[in-house]
Amino acid sequence: MTRRGRGLTHTAPRGPGQTVIGRATRRPHRPDDPTEDTEDTAIKQHRRAGARVDIVDETFIRAAPEAIRPPFSDPRWVGQVWPHLRLATVRDRGTKGVRWAVTGQLEGEMEVWIEPFRDGAIVHHYVRGYRGARAPRDVTTRHTLRWKRAVHALKDRLEGDSSF
Repeated sequence: MTRRGRGLTHTAPRGPGQTVIGRATRRPHRPDDPTEDTEDTAIKQHRRAGARVDIVDETFIRAAPEAIRPPFSDPRWVGQVWPHLRLATVRDRGTKGVRWAVTGQLEGEMEVWIEPFRDGAIVHHYVRGYRGARAPRDVTTRHTLRWKRAVHALKDRLEGDSSF
């Protein structure tokens, strides 16, 4: 069996006779099928659209949601955390978080959800979308590292620096 394409999206089989190979859905090869193309239509669309990005992160902060939320409304802080994105607020949920439409190196939506938990809150971070046209291949890793640095700095500030 030969491999076709790289960096494929994760899709489920769409009908009978299809199999999932790696992260892409393809029909079984039929040499006598005149409609058989060298690449599946979904793969061609994927290459035009950019690679799928799904980021999920959860960080516990021992502070009230009301104390955690303010930085996400500060354009300077948000710009420092995500300089590679342009954000447009889709839904401001107050102390529960915020959801943005994002463009730039990532195209799609991003959300921060602040869930009260015991003596603090869990800060959930979600990104769903595609890599932008001019984004580096490792944009997902870079975004995740920026986020982790920022949320841990926020955690240290709110909990009091917990240096060892």
